[in-house]
Amino acid sequence: MQSKQLFLTVFFLHISLLLCAQKIETFNLSGYVKDTFGKPISGATIYIRELDKGTTSDVDGSYQFLKLKNSNLNVRVSSVGYHSETKTLNLSTNENSFLDFQLRRDEKSLEEVSVVGQSLNQRKVQEIKQSGYAVNVIDLTTQVDKVADLNQLLRRSPGVTIRENGGMGSDFSFKINGLDAKIFIDEVPMENYGSSMTLNNIPVNLVDRIEVYKGVVPAYLPTDVLGGAVNIITKRRNKQFFDFSYGYGSFNTHQASLIANMRDAKTGLMVKADAFFNHSDNNYMMYSNPKYGINLDGYFKSFVDEETGIVQNQLVKVDKARRFHDAYTSGMGKLEAGFENVKWADRLLFGLSYSENNKEIQMGSNIKSVYGGRWSENKFLTPSIQYRKNGLFLPDLYVDVFASYGDSRTEVRDTAKYLYYWSGIPQSNGTFKEEAYDQIINKSYIAKTDFSYNLNKKKSQVINLSYNLSTNQQKNFDMMKTEEYREINSRPKRLNKHLINLAWQGQWLDEKLSSVVFFKYYGMDNSYTADERKYDSDGKLISGDVVQYNNYKDYKSGGLTLRYLLKKDVGIKTSLEKSYKLPSVEQLYGNVVYVLPNVDLKPEESNNVNLGMFYNGYFNDQHFINVDVTTFLRNTNNYIQMVSAGNYYRYSNLDGARLYGVEFDAKYGYKDLFRVNVNGSYDKAIVTKLQTGESVDKEGSILHKQLPNRPYLYGNVDVSIGKNDWLGKGTRIELTYMNQYTHKFYMSWDNLASQETKLYIPSQDVHSAILSYSWKHNKYGISMEARNFTDERLYDNFGLQKAGRAFYTKLRMSIF
Repeated sequence: MQSKQLFLTVFFLHISLLLCAQKIETFNLSGYVKDTFGKPISGATIYIRELDKGTTSDVDGSYQFLKLKNSNLNVRVSSVGYHSETKTLNLSTNENSFLDFQLRRDEKSLEEVSVVGQSLNQRKVQEIKQSGYAVNVIDLTTQVDKVADLNQLLRRSPGVTIRENGGMGSDFSFKINGLDAKIFIDEVPMENYGSSMTLNNIPVNLVDRIEVYKGVVPAYLPTDVLGGAVNIITKRRNKQFFDFSYGYGSFNTHQASLIANMRDAKTGLMVKADAFFNHSDNNYMMYSNPKYGINLDGYFKSFVDEETGIVQNQLVKVDKARRFHDAYTSGMGKLEAGFENVKWADRLLFGLSYSENNKEIQMGSNIKSVYGGRWSENKFLTPSIQYRKNGLFLPDLYVDVFASYGDSRTEVRDTAKYLYYWSGIPQSNGTFKEEAYDQIINKSYIAKTDFSYNLNKKKSQVINLSYNLSTNQQKNFDMMKTEEYREINSRPKRLNKHLINLAWQGQWLDEKLSSVVFFKYYGMDNSYTADERKYDSDGKLISGDVVQYNNYKDYKSGGLTLRYLLKKDVGIKTSLEKSYKLPSVEQLYGNVVYVLPNVDLKPEESNNVNLGMFYNGYFNDQHFINVDVTTFLRNTNNYIQMVSAGNYYRYSNLDGARLYGVEFDAKYGYKDLFRVNVNGSYDKAIVTKLQTGESVDKEGSILHKQLPNRPYLYGNVDVSIGKNDWLGKGTRIELTYMNQYTHKFYMSWDNLASQETKLYIPSQDVHSAILSYSWKHNKYGISMEARNFTDERLYDNFGLQKAGRAFYTKLRMSIF
């Protein structure tokens, strides 16, 4: 009996304990770690003493603890260069709690350089700031609620010019200090991702930061251009993460983006998905402006000639017209799967990306060539693999290997049988246009390897060796020609590029002096087929044959960068470099849509010098001032420029040009309440060598004249006012005003016409504003933008008009 009672007692006690255990709830804790100016602190250590649990903040400053037990907790946050902070939290009444930290700078700690506990992103940014490179880092973690695409942000960076042919999806040229620059996405050339992945397509929500290098670029960015490079770092989190945004605005513009990131901390297995969708009708108004040579041809008007009695057609000009055939749609999906931060790999990822775009073509290279039935469509597929490992084979050896294959298929068609002008009404002059139908198949391969070796334990002496191979094979098919014609003229056009970069990066004099010495080897291998046969009027072959051309040329260059700290917050930078810019596939072989081929195009060669000074000051942990001033000089041979060729463009060489100028960038901030940024650029480009055969005494010589159709004086002003917790705990509201100024410039040589007949782009002063609001500790966000709210007339390449006043709104949701 007693044993039975004992059994029942133990049984019910056990059940009671189980029930009590089931009542013990778990809670999630998350938040952000930022400095007093509202900038995210990545790599900060967040530690809960009672549970002996810790984690680190991500790139955007966010952190997260899952399944914490109900208790009073002391949460401590520390980071190199900042004072630690501890807060007490009681989770008994909050199922999911938020706890944000704002750390104050520790000037004494900042004098000690340490990489212990820093994230990869933090170390990379620190390396950039300590290098001698002329570089500007744009932090996009604070821009997630903005409507702007990357073009809108980059054009506000000093020294950067972006020339667009129209609205969303239009072709554009990207230059730094007047020279072509290379664009990378996570250190991989952007062209590897197809024509849908361009600066005016990529939403800001997909990106963490942008690095803008001017002149000399790091060895791990394999580039053969003279102006510099842009490295776009996409979002990558060490935890579960989901971000979705949708925007709508003028001209029936839709922009949506999605990021989903999942990672298992125990196994290192991770899966990441990115996607975006863009659409715009681009149906903005166009205006005639005879003062600047901009006249819109509207329609044909029939009249009877009084002398002959014959009915004739007269082209009537209109004051304004709406673009009617310029819609653009694009989409991209990318899936990555693999392992991160495991014993045998820092990163092993297999990727697959697919993109597609459809683009109506409104006009050619100028407003006189109007289309009503011309369009292009592109489909692009690329698989990829990447492997990274620090300490592979040797403790101080870092290896990064990337390879990908791209398959691009483009169709360009014009099905309109009639002529079109800006009225949008089909016009007939008694004849019908022939249908045009071209297909372009481009297959590309990229193989990239990067080796870095630390020569000492302080990692102050590093040797870097990189090799990059890119190959492109392009076939053009004129589907309206005969099969025999297509067989000859669609033979592959091939362009292979080899780039080897050897660099030695060092720090000296207690790390006051940083230097990079480098050597580059360029190899260019191109081949194409030319039909050089000539026939008489009866179709009989007179001379010539189908000829296969094969060329290989190599070039060598080198350079040096230096940075010296005069004080802890004042320094000077300089760089010297001889470099080459190899022609691209489009520049050599054209693209059917806008660009004609020029197989005789030569590489650019340039001797570059940069000299700059910077100051970074912080006062009472409440005010900061950043000032950066840089001068540059580029002496260039065979300068590659884009010129108008009828309804198309063509790239050609100018024998010699000198580019020089100065730029400044100044920032001021007060806590996280107020920020102002002012920058300006002045860069001239003059002819230093005459075209072959041109006489110095020839009237109208362009020697020592400014290159036309390029802005040379431009600047920006940004002012932001914001407040945290004004409309409730965990909220932020911010108002940003933006101004962009471009001084007038001539569209043609300024000495080859009278003052009255010179055509020029007028000075442009663009005003925009953005109001953004976030709540639930940045979980949700909404913004409204008024772009060019004064409705300024905007012009770009060869007088092509851009959109006027426009309004946009955007919603965002972020879960981690």
